[in-house]
Amino acid sequence: MSEKAVEKKLTALESFDGGQVDGIVSDYVEFLNLARTPEQVVDLVSHGVEDERIVTWHPGLQYNQVDKGFLMADPDRRQFALVRYGSCSAKEGITMVAAHNDAPCLHLKARPLREGPSEGMILATKPYGGIQAWQWPGSQVRMIGFIPRGPYEVEQVSLEGIIADKTIHITKERLDEPVKKAIPHESLTVLTGFPSRERLLDELRASDLGDAFFERGQWYVVPQADAKRYGNLIAGYGHDDRVCVWAAVNAALKANPHHPIIVYGCNREEIGSTGSDGAISPFFDSAVYALLAAEGMDPKNMTPAILNPIYSRSRMISGDVDVALTDADKGGQDDKSAARFNGGISIVRANGGQFQAGGHSAPLFFLNELTRLWDRAGVMHQMSELPTKTEAGGGGTIARYFAERGIPVIDAGVPCGNMHGQLPYIHVGDLAHLEKGYVVFMERE
Repeated sequence: MSEKAVEKKLTALESFDGGQVDGIVSDYVEFLNLARTPEQVVDLVSHGVEDERIVTWHPGLQYNQVDKGFLMADPDRRQFALVRYGSCSAKEGITMVAAHNDAPCLHLKARPLREGPSEGMILATKPYGGIQAWQWPGSQVRMIGFIPRGPYEVEQVSLEGIIADKTIHITKERLDEPVKKAIPHESLTVLTGFPSRERLLDELRASDLGDAFFERGQWYVVPQADAKRYGNLIAGYGHDDRVCVWAAVNAALKANPHHPIIVYGCNREEIGSTGSDGAISPFFDSAVYALLAAEGMDPKNMTPAILNPIYSRSRMISGDVDVALTDADKGGQDDKSAARFNGGISIVRANGGQFQAGGHSAPLFFLNELTRLWDRAGVMHQMSELPTKTEAGGGGTIARYFAERGIPVIDAGVPCGNMHGQLPYIHVGDLAHLEKGYVVFMERE
């Protein structure tokens, strides 16, 4: 009896043309290096759709005035909704991808200016999102500020600096302290190198506002290092979760949709999605209303009796990275359940904290629909959950806020190592399948 040859299963990277992957990686790395804040993400998306027959939304926009779709953004330009028309009406359901534009970083305090004992002007910071303070001392950073100069007029400025650290020769006692006590967040101050307040403000062209230059603006302190490809990995600040934003926007522009598409990029996911620019806000609903109005529906008819059936007929992917099984993280993972690099899109069927609290569980009927759709199209995917080890922490995403609206939603993104660190990393094969998978999803019947 002859032995049957065992067919080797291709990896995510092997199933793609190398030249095609190189182009995807190049485009994504460029985006990641330019998109270090939510505002920069929204600006890049706005510029990227200018030549794609996507118009800027305005009240009273009509379906026949638009060729392909429209883009909405909030006044602070921290969240956006990219809307594309389909061959059928939104009443038959909408295809949606939602992801967050923000990433863990440091913010400047409301009144950050300090004068060091001899090193000149320093800036005090506060943590934003789930960062670990011990990763930041001694690092090179970029401070990016958005300063209001008039009604809906914002000036972007940038400044480089160094996060201060203690000299090891005189801090040996720190070695015996818990990390949280040895490196408190209050110790993360930025050295600017400017000898005086006046010199610093002059450099930023801010002498007309003085200290109010900092007090009135929104300031981000982010890693200075650029994203870079290392073999089959891409290391760079902000994968969580700008990789899903990038893939979703690209997919929306490439897809030939049957159902209308909404790509929603929100802010403040890293701190609970609260506030006027988080997923809990009415901005997303406003995008749905704008789509229905552009199709000719009278706003008076946009009641729950109309909207609830539309939401139930819709499908959404909540784009968020998953914790990859790596040598550094294997102690906190169940290796039978954890997502692996080069295995394709990670579908997180359930997430939350211990005892599955505060998270989301994907509807089984939609899980079946999506996996069958991707299987037919040759999109590689793997099943995971968060946490994979029962008592190892966990986390939720924005999916719960759309589930509360009655939208069937599933978390699906790429595995990521060093999540929330200064240089997280993803696999190029998974990135290629993420974009392909989103296109296939957006072309669903």
